[in-house]
Formats: sequence, structure tokens, C-alpha cells
Amino acid sequence: MKLGGAVLVAHLILGHTKGCTTWTMKVNEGGKSYGVVIVGSPNVNPGYKLVGNAPYPQITQDYERVRSLKHIILCR
Repeated sequence: MKLGGAVLVAHLILGHTKGCTTWTMKVNEGGKSYGVVIVGSPNVNPGYKLVGNAPYPQITQDYERVRSLKHIILCR
């Protein structure tokens, strides 16, 4: 998705609910280019299960996949 001069790429991989959207983009500052990740929700709500979660069995793998993005992580 283009927003002004920025191009944001959606990744449906991470979050407190299945299908939460995490975004990546490139940012230029001071002559340097950075990869940035905007995470939908990097935390786990109290009482929420990461292991043995029947409604969302792949939640742990989804949280682990964000590491593969290799960008600076921002939380919203």
C-alpha cells in the first residue's frame, strides 16, 4: 500500500488475534536506509495461551516468524 511517499507491505503473521497485520517499510534518514516493522501487538494478554491454544494452534509460530523480517521493530 502506498501512503504518501512510503510503501507499506502487509504481513498477516503476528498478533494477539489470528490474522493481525504487521507492516514493513523502508525509511530514509540522514542518508541511511532502514527497514522498519510496525507490529500490530507484540504482547500477550493476561491469561492468553501460547502453547496448547486450540482456537489458534499456530500462534507460537506466528510470533516467531516476526524475527525473520530483520527490520527495526516499532510497536504501535
